[in-house]
This record gives sequence, structure tokens and C-alpha cells, in this order.
Amino acid sequence: MAASTVFVDDALAVYHDLLQRGAQPLSPPEDKSYGQRDFGLRDLDGHLIMFSSPIG
Repeated sequence: MAASTVFVDDALAVYHDLLQRGAQPLSPPEDKSYGQRDFGLRDLDGHLIMFSSPIG
């Protein structure tokens, strides 16, 4: 399986938008010690897609 990271301006906003569209993220966004807010989901083919934005 492939994995990709998409860097966005606001991972929390993307998370809420995807929830409204019926996506099922693996977990809610989490602030990481390296200064990013991340969450991930699997696409219909099972590939992992991570979304990340800077904290602050």
C-alpha cells in the first residue's frame, strides 16, 4: 500500500470538511511534538493519506 502526506494550511478545517463529506478518518487531528497537526485516512483502495499543517 502507498502512503502520501498532503500539507494544508489548516488540518482541523480539512478534517471537519472531510467528516461532513462522509470520510472516516483513522483518528482526530493530533498536535505532534515536531510542530505539526496531523490526521490520516485510508482511501477506497486502502492507501494511507496523511494531512498535516503547522501548529500555531
